[in-house]
Amino acid sequence: MTNGNENNIPSSESTNAENGAPLDALSAEIHTAPDEKETAAPGGKAAQDITKGPILPWVIRLALPTMGAIAFHASYSIVDTIWVGRYIGKEGISAISIWFYMFMVFVFFNQLIGIGSVALISQSYGAKKFEQTKIVIGQTFMFKFYMAVLVAVLGWLFAGDVYRGFIADAEVQRLGIAYSLILFTALPVYFSGFTLNTAFRGIGDMKYPLYIAGASTILNIILDPILIVGINSSLHPAIPDLTRGFGIVGAAAATVIAQTFTFMFSTFIFFSGRTFIKMELKYLGLPIWHWIKRIVQIGTPTAIGEGVRNIAMLIIGKWVALFGTAIFAAQGIMGQFFMLVWIPLGGIGQAVVTLVGQNLGARKPWRGEESVWKSVWVALAIIIPIVILGEFHAPGLIQVFNTEPDVIYAGTKILRVILIVFIPLAVSGIVGSAFWGSGDTTYPMIVGVVNVWLVQLPLIWVAMKLALHPVVRLSVVAGGHEPIYYAWWVIVFSEVLAAAALVWLFKLGLWKKAKI
Repeated sequence: MTNGNENNIPSSESTNAENGAPLDALSAEIHTAPDEKETAAPGGKAAQDITKGPILPWVIRLALPTMGAIAFHASYSIVDTIWVGRYIGKEGISAISIWFYMFMVFVFFNQLIGIGSVALISQSYGAKKFEQTKIVIGQTFMFKFYMAVLVAVLGWLFAGDVYRGFIADAEVQRLGIAYSLILFTALPVYFSGFTLNTAFRGIGDMKYPLYIAGASTILNIILDPILIVGINSSLHPAIPDLTRGFGIVGAAAATVIAQTFTFMFSTFIFFSGRTFIKMELKYLGLPIWHWIKRIVQIGTPTAIGEGVRNIAMLIIGKWVALFGTAIFAAQGIMGQFFMLVWIPLGGIGQAVVTLVGQNLGARKPWRGEESVWKSVWVALAIIIPIVILGEFHAPGLIQVFNTEPDVIYAGTKILRVILIVFIPLAVSGIVGSAFWGSGDTTYPMIVGVVNVWLVQLPLIWVAMKLALHPVVRLSVVAGGHEPIYYAWWVIVFSEVLAAAALVWLFKLGLWKKAKI
């Protein structure tokens, strides 16, 4: 991962040498950025410099709008689940949950490109190499678009097999296949929106993602009841029956329309120069293989780690489905709470990626380290009160999504355990973000793979076997316990170990020496 460039960013000269052949006119034109730092304006608004000044205000300034943007993005799935859960039932929630498991496996391709690109964008921008920043954004956009087309085709080919192999409930299969095929069709637009959000993060402009996410969320909230339920008396007795809703298909359609708006608005911001970088069409041309290679090299460890982790989650989800639709629906509701509670952690983590990346690009690793520790304490100060409040109000929180007694019972028991896991995740999530910002993504990948495949899966398998064993089940349940719920305590235990491992690796300081 090293090269001879003193600023840790590959220069245009090294690119030409590695390719071993002259580039075409377009590639040559955008490879003419000088090796020294650029001092000219990047073509958009005046650049900000987060490599100077007190660190804590930068953490807050970068994290708050990102939290808002994540909250808006999370609301897509949460609002869909609320409407589907109340008007379709636990079968609808289960259908959306299986899509989520399947999407998290396919998101490997997004991670493969996204993690590498955010490290390159942030370090290029921190080094004041604005032309280079535009090149990386353009290469990321085109590469991820083509990858999304491939994933969409795979989704169309195998979505039905996944649903039929995942759960025996025919109604869940029917609803889920219809829902997923619509979302897979729109995946190229969805992934392109991710790319532009990554670019905003890399250059440190957290304001526009907040505005865009807010506007698209409002659009989704308006469209959901209209497309799922229809404009009729089921919304309010005084409303006449005007249109018929489309059920779970309407939920998917609302999401696609809102995500298309996100992509179009983000594209306009970048190409109009309203952010710190002004893009041009020439940066979206032919692939420049040196940059594609660097993006993939940096992103591969994280993508592998996330991929194998998500496959493990798919396996665990399959095991949970053995215990019936109610418990599986409750597990799906947990996914919505996970996104909700993750909002502050995700916002702070993305701020850390930008802070570490830009400060390393400016050759100020000590500022990157200080930003990580201050961010960890901010995250804990936010997350611990949320966990305490959630423990006291668990049944009411479940009823927001579904009012069926069996779902409320299972969801309450799971939620009261799974909330605790956010305390170690507050540490591991922030510290892991530092590795992403540095481009040294191998260590988080190793910790993640060991955590899930050597700790979580074996212990959860034991808990599931106990829960299904008739003798053990009768004796334990008679004492007021059900072994199925021990599976979530395993996750808490394993995440504590993972957090401790990442802190130890971070303190070794190898991430400071990563060169990309």
